[in-house]
Amino acid sequence: MFTLRDLNKQGKASLLGLSFFGLLALKVAAQAPTPSVPADAPTQVTFHLNFVGSNDPVKLTHVMLGDKDVPFDTPVSVSGQWLRTIGIVVQNISPKPVICGDVLLLYSEAGNNTPDKPTLSSDRQLGRIPPHWYMQKDGTERPRGDDAQEPEINVLPGASMTFTIRGINHTIGDQDQAAAYKLVGHHIQIEIILYQFFFSDGDTWSRGTFYSPADPPTVWRKMTPAEFFGSTPPVNR
Repeated sequence: MFTLRDLNKQGKASLLGLSFFGLLALKVAAQAPTPSVPADAPTQVTFHLNFVGSNDPVKLTHVMLGDKDVPFDTPVSVSGQWLRTIGIVVQNISPKPVICGDVLLLYSEAGNNTPDKPTLSSDRQLGRIPPHWYMQKDGTERPRGDDAQEPEINVLPGASMTFTIRGINHTIGDQDQAAAYKLVGHHIQIEIILYQFFFSDGDTWSRGTFYSPADPPTVWRKMTPAEFFGSTPPVNR
């Protein structure tokens, strides 16, 4: 799959891209025209959860627009700068605290997943990526970007976290919304991908695959679900 996602996160793209997790994620908003978002634009949005595995350590419980729950796979009417108000609520159902998570929103009709016409996407991050993520095969570290400055989180097993657009990211969200209007009009389908999560013991999970940190040149070693969960099954599935 090819998507367009934050060109400024080159480190993230190289690690989470095709060479590692099978998804190249760059961003189109900077390339697309960004007209102002009309406040009275009649728009319908449908949210769909993409990729759910039986051993996922996290679970999408619901989506919110402002203070209202939004049903999955059902068109809902929105207006104004609605992308600012999205809240993606994810529960930690693993036996380990979550210290960082990344959720990807794909505007699935705005491209065909090819290099010539990638799919427009937005991403939401919570928490701070652990230092080992920057390790390279030769033992040196990649430069750290804005990800390294994010506030730390510690989401305990069974607890939930909410991914939102906040602060200066409102500008990015407005650009994404304008780009989606330009590409697909005012009937928009958004696929939600629970993209990658880091845990307090250093392990990470991305779209069905678990990894544990290792010394260079391996850097990351694939794990089985049994190795990750041990004797503790997912909670509240």
